[in-house]
Amino acid sequence: MNGADDTERLPSAIGPLVDLALHAYGRTFLLASLLSLGVFVVTGLAELAMPSHMDPNLRVLGLILVELLGCGFVVAVVALSVAADVAGTRLGRRTLLRGAAYRWAGVFGATLFAWATYDLTGLAGAITGVGLVYYVGALLALGLAFYENRQFDRAENVFVLNERIFVSNMIFSIAFLIATIAGFAWPK
Repeated sequence: MNGADDTERLPSAIGPLVDLALHAYGRTFLLASLLSLGVFVVTGLAELAMPSHMDPNLRVLGLILVELLGCGFVVAVVALSVAADVAGTRLGRRTLLRGAAYRWAGVFGATLFAWATYDLTGLAGAITGVGLVYYVGALLALGLAFYENRQFDRAENVFVLNERIFVSNMIFSIAFLIATIAGFAWPK
């Protein structure tokens, strides 16, 4: 899409991309499942290793971090498999694991950012005792995701898509800021 001029149309549906991703995931299903099971075991071991007198909130955050570290690796394996399918190449398990290890830090960073954005939004509201308006603002993110997903089908070209998503993110940011301030101004 980056190399296309402004007259290039975007795909009319996301279905073929989903099919491609599911096909690639199907080929790595066993490997990804075993890695996910490993993440589960490592997270359980981390919980056992934590001191019993540790603050429960820190314990939960520590376990989330351990899980995100592992899940970042699993996501890197599956994403690399999808990228290889797009390129028309099949990668062996060792190559997938080496490639995922090489890309793991970036994928972990993106996974951590996504977790922080979505989960901490609700956690921050619960800890600080904000009012209902704050959560309405958080729900706007769901509406934003649906709107942006629909734009892939409707935008005439990449430039129009970029502008629409930029404007919608700007509007969401302002709306969420207002909802956050209102949530603190009118707590429970």
